[in-house]
Amino acid sequence: MNTTPSTELDFDSIKANIIAFMKSDPTFTDYNFEGSSLSTLINILAYNTHTMAFLASAGHSERFLDTAQKRASVVSKAKELGYTPKSVSCSSAYVNIVSVGATGAVTIPRGTVFSSSNENGAYEFVAVETVTSVQSGADQAFNSVRLVEGVRIENTFTVNTTSNVRSMFTIPNKNVDTTTLKVYVRNPNDISSRTEYRLAENVYDLVSSANVYFIQESFEGYYQIYFGGNVIGKQPANADIIDIDYFISTSFDAPNGCALFGFDGAIGNGSYVTIATSQVAVGGSVRETLDSIKINAIKSNSAKERTVSVSDYELALHENFNFIKSSSVWGGEDNIPPVYGKVFISLQPVSGYTISTSVKKDVITPVLRKYSVMSIIPEFVDPEYTFLSFNTRVKFNISKSTSSQSTMEYAVKSEVANYINSISKFNADYLESTLLTNIVNADSGIVSADITKKLGFKVSPIFGKETTFSKYTNNAIVPGSISSTLFNILHDGEYTTVSINEVPGKSLSVKTVSGGIEVIDTLGLYTKTGELLKEIGTVNLVTGKFDLTFSIASYLTGSRFVLISFETVSPDIITNRNQILAIDTIVADIAIGRLENNVVTTEIYAK
Repeated sequence: MNTTPSTELDFDSIKANIIAFMKSDPTFTDYNFEGSSLSTLINILAYNTHTMAFLASAGHSERFLDTAQKRASVVSKAKELGYTPKSVSCSSAYVNIVSVGATGAVTIPRGTVFSSSNENGAYEFVAVETVTSVQSGADQAFNSVRLVEGVRIENTFTVNTTSNVRSMFTIPNKNVDTTTLKVYVRNPNDISSRTEYRLAENVYDLVSSANVYFIQESFEGYYQIYFGGNVIGKQPANADIIDIDYFISTSFDAPNGCALFGFDGAIGNGSYVTIATSQVAVGGSVRETLDSIKINAIKSNSAKERTVSVSDYELALHENFNFIKSSSVWGGEDNIPPVYGKVFISLQPVSGYTISTSVKKDVITPVLRKYSVMSIIPEFVDPEYTFLSFNTRVKFNISKSTSSQSTMEYAVKSEVANYINSISKFNADYLESTLLTNIVNADSGIVSADITKKLGFKVSPIFGKETTFSKYTNNAIVPGSISSTLFNILHDGEYTTVSINEVPGKSLSVKTVSGGIEVIDTLGLYTKTGELLKEIGTVNLVTGKFDLTFSIASYLTGSRFVLISFETVSPDIITNRNQILAIDTIVADIAIGRLENNVVTTEIYAK
């Protein structure tokens, strides 16, 4: 009798293989395999084989990081690579606080409660660290104070090497934000003093006497702390008391976006408190997902806790700062002009357009220094936002749609806004064919679509002072398409309303080193009647580089910027380095000649 190895996992296939095997035995010649008794036995054999095959396959899959499905397996494999999954994150904000009229240094203790709210409700934020003020004129100031939304929790453990041989201590709350964790060790006979242990972030420079702790996620999903066993860190003695202090999130991402913070009372002997927000609340989230752990564990292992390559810097930024949406990093050798010995970093916040100088200096830079190679100096560059405006023309067949014309137009506007929001980050290009496909699929009645768009950037000259701007838009420009919103300048002692346009007949063709030809146009200030008042700079129509120098006497509305816009030669828009595409959400403003954005024009198609 022959035996046939089976690799089937499907129940019916396994059953068919068993029947085929039994038919090969002369004992079962002309036997009715559909009979109730034998069919039941075959079903049991097939079920048992199916179950064992599934368990073997699942067990094998759980042994590898890329195929594991259970969180415990993924966490275990990540641990082998030296990676600890991110915990729940409390929504976090940075504020600058001034105690007005206070004299002498004062402190804000850890756990001090502040209040805030957004459209989701009211929340309590607490200070993560005890901070001491610095003198600021006649006041006391606290710079870049981190506040998190959550509740403060304290737990106490006793070291008992009999019942807890490995001295592994489990934090009894899965919603702990481990970035807020404090660990203290004290002698039971001396309750007045205790030693703070810091998180061990780099084992390479640890000694046996270092006051450090380690953290890991357990098989059950709780975080555990442990110590270095007097080899790579000081081990607490038997009967020592361990105090841990941390914050747990109560609302996850709901408090994100809180921007105004209040404090009930005074700090020190000050008369009142002022609070200026340098970074609105962001980053509230659940614990790290399985897919994220799989990706970041490998990246973290390759970085080896240092920043050398571009991806090393990006990983360090995203691991440590939950208020960063995206980042762009490039070496000084790739900068224009080259600056050797530096790395340039541009950061896009989760909320708003830029990250404040104080947060970059006081919060981000100290962390990067821990990872940086000694001779490399990081330098921050603010993102360059390039704004898009749209006029979408669609042909609409009402008989093929269940939607009204207005509903269809709203769906098209939503598709445009959603697509731009999805690519509004570093290193993301605008591909017109993708957006057109999304628009046509937005409603069954849309027969075709066509997009007319403009690209633009905003500048804010200093009042009464010639201000120079160099802007790299990185896309070829259609000649004659450049224009700007209206603003006032002083001309012959009078306020004159002007806009920026190209000067006809002032183009210059320049041969590049590589043998190509670039076209340089001149830009000037024009009155409403079309009179050229002065030339203010040039634009390279091939590279999209603007060089402008002009001043302003006043803006015409509360929008304190000048928008310069143009059409691009290519339907697609390519971004570079610190450039980010965004949809301009400001409504039409007739006073400055600004039209409505994201307009849909409909042509009824009856065929």
